[in-house]
Amino acid sequence: MTASAIRQFSIMASLARSSLNLWVCLVIVVLCIPANALDPNRHISQYGHTVWRVQDGAIDPAGEITQTADGYLWLGTWNGLLRFDGVKFVPYAPPGLNLPTRGFTFLLGARDGSLWIGMRSGLSRLKDGRLQVYTRPEDHSGISTILQDHEGTIWVTRYSLAPGEGPLCRVEGNGLHCYGEADGIPVRYGLGLTEDKSGNIWFGSTVLCRWRQGSATTYLNELRGHPNARDGVIDVAAGSSGEMWAATDGVGQDLGIRHFSGGKWSAYVIPGLDGTNVLSHALFVDRTQSLWIGTEQNGLYRVHDGIVDHYGTADGLSGDSVSDFFEDHEGNLWVGTNGGGLNRFRPKRLRSLTSRTGSPTMW
Repeated sequence: MTASAIRQFSIMASLARSSLNLWVCLVIVVLCIPANALDPNRHISQYGHTVWRVQDGAIDPAGEITQTADGYLWLGTWNGLLRFDGVKFVPYAPPGLNLPTRGFTFLLGARDGSLWIGMRSGLSRLKDGRLQVYTRPEDHSGISTILQDHEGTIWVTRYSLAPGEGPLCRVEGNGLHCYGEADGIPVRYGLGLTEDKSGNIWFGSTVLCRWRQGSATTYLNELRGHPNARDGVIDVAAGSSGEMWAATDGVGQDLGIRHFSGGKWSAYVIPGLDGTNVLSHALFVDRTQSLWIGTEQNGLYRVHDGIVDHYGTADGLSGDSVSDFFEDHEGNLWVGTNGGGLNRFRPKRLRSLTSRTGSPTMW
């Protein structure tokens, strides 16, 4: 073999090793990301983004979104319940089924295939073409949030309660078993609701409440009577490591986004995000453990491993007041904005460089 051929062979072998190393690195990156999830190592602007805008007539002003076990996405709007057919949202009103037409406050697709419907007055469950109501006709309390815990129990938080009623309830049989002041819960309404890794139930109110059967504890008690706290804790989210985040209804010292770590609550301040200046009513932790923060006036933030990314109307978001987050079975993230419309962020396939042109291709 000539010296020239040896050099050419050496170069080709080196390139092959480099390509193999690049391939291995890409595979490692893919394996570190849960199946059907948005890649947290990409900017939000690199996801596929589709918008259904109210101003274009593509969608009615929306409230809540969820997905049932059969794959259907559901949306509660000012003009009734909508179901997604893969392209657009269409009204769902089968004859003979007396579905609510407005006043939706929360939707939940449960693991048994049922759709739970929270209203400004009442709680219902739709399953197998049958609607079951879980609240009494004389009960005019509103449903704030619905949660299914790790054991399958359905929990709700409520507001506009009758005297003596409790804000935290679980579904038992054909009705609700509610917990209130007699059970150590010293608040008159409940808002955002989540379950932590230990099975504790947390919910927002004038303060932040943690509930475990027979035990209630309150946190962020400095919010009670705070002149700028307004409605106290609006939403709460839990991470798999035991971290918690709470969104308070105000900004400034002791307000904004609060963070629970190492056994104490403190201001959530990291490079690129000062939580004391963020007014948020929507928090969400996705399956990659990224924290999503929906703000009232400045779009949304995503935080993953301490790195902050922002996305707003200038980037294509349907509105800067974010009201809801939902992650579907396929790993798409749905974001609702107040009066603006609905956004879907979806994973894109990996980009690679062709050996011939060096230009990006999708695979």
